[in-house]
Formats: sequence, C-alpha cells, structure tokens
Amino acid sequence: MPPSLFFKVTHGVKVDPSACRSPSVLQYFKTAIPSKVPRNDPKQSRFDDAIAKMVAVDGLPISVTSGLGFCYLIQVIDPTLTVKSRDTIRRRIFKDAATYRNNIKEMNIASMPPKRLHGITDIWTTKSQQSVIGVRLQFITNDFRLQNKTVAFEEFPDDHTGVNIRKKIAEIFQKFEIQSQQFGVIVSDNARNMINAFNSNILFDEKWEQVPGIAQNSETTDSEYEDDDDGDEEEIIEINSTEILTIGTTRWNSLFTALERIVDDEVFPHLADLLLEYNTQNSASSSRNRSNKQKNARRRCLKIPTEIDRNKIKELLKILGPFKDITDIFQSNEITSSLVIPSLLDLQSKLLRISCVYYHSFRDSLLKNLEAENRFKKVVTAETFVVPNMLDPRYKSLMFGPQSSETYFQTPSKEEARDTVDEIVNKMQMENLDSSHIHNTSNSDCNEAFDFLIQEDEEHQKSELQLYLEEPVLDIILKRKATTIDVLNYWRTNQSRFPILEMAKIYLAIPASSGDIERLFSIAGFLKRQHRNRLDIEFIEDLLISRECALPVLKKNQVRMILII
Repeated sequence: MPPSLFFKVTHGVKVDPSACRSPSVLQYFKTAIPSKVPRNDPKQSRFDDAIAKMVAVDGLPISVTSGLGFCYLIQVIDPTLTVKSRDTIRRRIFKDAATYRNNIKEMNIASMPPKRLHGITDIWTTKSQQSVIGVRLQFITNDFRLQNKTVAFEEFPDDHTGVNIRKKIAEIFQKFEIQSQQFGVIVSDNARNMINAFNSNILFDEKWEQVPGIAQNSETTDSEYEDDDDGDEEEIIEINSTEILTIGTTRWNSLFTALERIVDDEVFPHLADLLLEYNTQNSASSSRNRSNKQKNARRRCLKIPTEIDRNKIKELLKILGPFKDITDIFQSNEITSSLVIPSLLDLQSKLLRISCVYYHSFRDSLLKNLEAENRFKKVVTAETFVVPNMLDPRYKSLMFGPQSSETYFQTPSKEEARDTVDEIVNKMQMENLDSSHIHNTSNSDCNEAFDFLIQEDEEHQKSELQLYLEEPVLDIILKRKATTIDVLNYWRTNQSRFPILEMAKIYLAIPASSGDIERLFSIAGFLKRQHRNRLDIEFIEDLLISRECALPVLKKNQVRMILII
C-alpha cells in the first residue's frame, strides 16, 4: 500500500509522498559540504597570497597546489577555501614581483644624489649551461635606512666580455631610470672581464669604480698557500688516505664547519670505531674479489686518525678560524665597509698571537700573503674603506696610527685618514656650490657686503669633522656588540649637527664583498635543481624577488607568534 493511501485510510490525513522518501546521495553531499567562499572574498585572497608566499619563500614547486595530499589538507583545515591552479599561483607571484619593482621605483632612487647607489653583480651558470647575470643595489635612504634590493636576475647569452657586461648592466639601470653618476662603486669578483667592464668609458662619459670583493681576497689568501706548499697537502692526504676533493673550492667555510664537527668530543671517539668497521668490511670484500685489482684499489683501507691527527686539525682550525670570521662579516648584507680595516687588523693580530706546533710555516705564509701587493696592504689605505671607518661612530680614528698597525701592513696615520675625509668634504662642498643658483652679476656688489658671513659659515662647516672626531666613540660598543642599526640611528639623530658629514650615506653603504649576489645564486640553484630544470629564468627572477619581499614579513609574523605562545 502506498504511504499516502496508508495514512489516509488509517488516520484520515493526506500526506505528501515526497516527504516520506529518503534523501538521495547527491542531496546528502550538498548539505554536508559547505559552500565555497567567492573568489573576491578577502579570506580567499589572503589564502591565495599565502600560497604564493609559501612557494616563493620555501622554494616549493607551484605544482604543489595540484597535489592530492595538499588539497586534502586544505579541505580538512577549511573546506570553504578553493585551491587555485598552478597558473593562477604563477600569475600571483608575477604580480607580487611587479609590485616589488614598482616599490623600488617609488623609493625615488632615480632622483638620489650622486654616488649614493652601489651595485653588486656577478655572472652565474646553471646546470643546464644557461648564463645569468644578477644585480643588486645597496644604499642608505634619506632617513638612514640600509636597503638591499634585487633589480635583475636575467639571462645573459652574450659573450662575457667587459663591453657586453657593461652594456647589459646599463640596460638594467635604465629600466629603473638610474643615471651613471648616481653610482658610487660596483662590487664584483676579481675576474678580468668584470674589471674591464667598469673601468672603461665606453658607454658613459665617466668610469664606474669597480671594487673587488674583500671576502674573495681572504679566500684567495688561503688557496694561494695551498698552491705554494705541497708538503702539508701530502700530509693531509696521508692522514685521510685519499685525494683532497676540489668540488666547491670557493665554499671552504663548509669544510671548516665539517672539520669542527669531526674533532668534537662527542664525534671524534666514534670516528675511529666507524673507520675500523669500514676497513673490516672492505678487507673481507677485497679478499673475495682479489681478481679485480681496480675494485681493491678503490676499496683501500682508510687510516684511523689518532689524537695527534686530532690536535693537528685543531691547530689548523685555530689558524683558519679568523679567516672564516671575517669572511662571514664581509659577506653579510649589513654595513660592512667600515668593518674592513678593523677586521683585517684583528685578523693580523690573532694570527700573530697563535702559537703553532705543527703548522708554523702555514701561519707565516698566510701573514706574508696579507702583505702581498694588490692585496690587503692596499685595502687598508683605500679611500673606499678609510672614509667609512672614520664615519663609523664605533671606531672613528681608533684604527689609524702606529699603535693600531702591526708587522705586515700598516694603516694610514690619524692625520692622513683625517686629510682623506677632509679632501672629500671639500670636494662635496665645491660640487654643491657649483650646483647652487648662480648669483645675478648686478647684485655682486651688494653681496660682497655679506662675504664675511659666508666665510664664517664655511669655517663652521669645515670644523664639523673636527667636532665629530673629538666626541667619544659610541658608548654602546663597551656594553655590547654595536650593530648596523646602532650606527644608522646615530647618524639619523646627529645629521642636523653634522650636515656635511651626511656623506656617511654614501660610504657606509658600500658593500665589502659580492656575497649578497652569491647567496642569490645559491637560492636560484636550489630552485632550478635536477627535477625542476625546466623552470625559465624569468619565473626564477619573479620567485627570487617575491621571496625577498615576503621573507621579512613572514619572519616578523613568526616572532609575533612566538611571543604570543
């Protein structure tokens, strides 16, 4: 009997038949799954932005959005959100990179005074043999804030000649409407094509000053000793019973860290057991395969290091430790130009104080390399590093004079360092005078009556350097290690007292090395790895720029979360 007839006969009630039916599967899922938020909903926009930042900062493939596991994760977290396609995320990253580039232009770098901008550049080759040129800008803004900006990561298929490099960089600068006179120095490696690119006047009326990275000098100092003396190399080979690897020779800091871990008290005792086990297994394997000489040679037993070997490594680390420290300092993206001379003097002093048992000749060779021509001996007298050291309130003139210098190289005297700064101050005053409004000749007689006021004002300005140097160095350096922020805060507070010394914005922003651009290439190498080799250079540039934009924001939010927890 139909339900409607049953209810009518039994109870006298008329019932709608559809009310007695069970819901269909489709109707069930429609009520169980929440509706998606609209595309333009702020919640969905924040989610899309978070996905783009995750891909850029963590180096994830954009195909992560099509992964079943990721989609299920979002479904569990918030089923109202829509996971966009990889093309949508790519467009979002492109949009973020374009916004970042526009923000650089809005910083009015095109209208900055002469020599306020400094460039860092280098050329990198991908595993697929694509040549890429990278360019970063470093400068201090009018309110004394240090800025590091990536302006280019572009394919460079042309021959790597000085002319082509300079032409390419000029094209990059033109995109941001930057004029050549706005540049102070260009920091690159010591390659001849880089030197030729910037010490020429092929494209512009004036030369660009090229400064070789100081960090590369410290690494070259170590490598030159390796070339000069094979005795210690043979000893190292004897200890390890294998050849020294040449892969990543410019990344010797990682080898330093590995050696530190080997001699650690918690690692070294187990090293002998591990090598003994390895030798035992190889001996057994070799006895079963004696006919194969090549295999036996490859599986030769390793020498087990003794406490004497451990002490040798410790002494070697003690000698190389100061080089590692200054390399880390010079390759940071903070104020480094004012730290070059103090760091080199500290390096020299530490090397002289090290007492050696095994590597005395090694230490002496390193000290002699510090004195070598075109090496640190010229660095400590270069205007590029003397002036910022004088303008750093942590040091001022403390690093100059015989009491600060040692055996192998000497800094200028305090008077010579001050004369260097005075000369630049006078030069900048003349440039400002030339660029000022020209007085009408009809008023010249009238203006002569006020010449004594102008002369007094000039004498006052010339004494700014003297007033600055007479004040004590930052007291904060006695309490803790002063930072870039402390230096910039000092000049932000005192720029009205020392207006002429505003040239600190020029000299304190000079990078000491090209480490900043090398880090960019390392990140790019991680992105364009074996299983992502099809990534085009343009998208990698967008990823790098988006990462640079998003990383400070995410770090700031992470600190907030930690404080809340």
